[in-house]
Amino acid sequence: MESMQRALALGIAAPVAAATVLFWLLWRAKPEEARVRHVATAIGLPVLFASAWVFGIERPSFPPTSGADWVLPIALAGGLIAVAACFVRGGAADTTLWILRALLVAGGTAIVARNRIANGWPAAEAAAWIAGATAAGLAAWWALDRAGRESGGAAPILVVLAVASSSVAAVLTGHISAALTPAVLCAVIGPAFLVALRRPAISMGPGIGFGAAFLAGNWFATSVLGETPWLSNLLAAVSVVAVGATSGGRFAGWKGNLLRGGIVAAPGIAGVGWALLNQPGPGEY
Repeated sequence: MESMQRALALGIAAPVAAATVLFWLLWRAKPEEARVRHVATAIGLPVLFASAWVFGIERPSFPPTSGADWVLPIALAGGLIAVAACFVRGGAADTTLWILRALLVAGGTAIVARNRIANGWPAAEAAAWIAGATAAGLAAWWALDRAGRESGGAAPILVVLAVASSSVAAVLTGHISAALTPAVLCAVIGPAFLVALRRPAISMGPGIGFGAAFLAGNWFATSVLGETPWLSNLLAAVSVVAVGATSGGRFAGWKGNLLRGGIVAAPGIAGVGWALLNQPGPGEY
């Protein structure tokens, strides 16, 4: 009970409050200061995320000993790439960033699985899982990058809606810590909606892309090292991708946003349903 109270206080409530203050202070900047705002957001959000994880959820071993311990360092490395993305707009530099993203997600998932690989996981199967996780992570990064460049309050709410399905699927299959950490990601991104009510022309920036590195590692860890069905995590990834795919102003007004919310939520709800149907039995967690 005490650990859950700490998780709710330091892992959820504290980052919500801190992110609200961060967004409010940064979004008061002049429009021409967008790059400064985006860089500060790209630095601040991963720091809030990591702090809430370490002090509110659990403190991963350092240096990492298990595969799951590597998920947070992977997310923080994604934060560095997200900072670099604030200075890039197309061209060869953008291609270089995507190569770095691919290397991070592929290398990160391989490190997460290193103990299983060392214990005789067939190379072909391991390669297929890592390739699938890399594809899902890069697709999610594309989606979050688009959502980060979208102004208004719809994007943060939709990101929270999409990420929440990962949290619910994980908790249904016995992964309490892996369920709480996506909730922390929601806690640091969601407050952008509240601030957008007053500053609707402001965007979050590409800094939220670090969340894709985290999600790829979390999806991989809960499916490969845990009991969450791979289909549930795949459908959670589809929900995240749907946020980016529906961006761009094609869904205007409250009716459009409601339809967009349905498109984003549907795969995640299906994934949660599949996790519910495939819960481990007693003693299988």
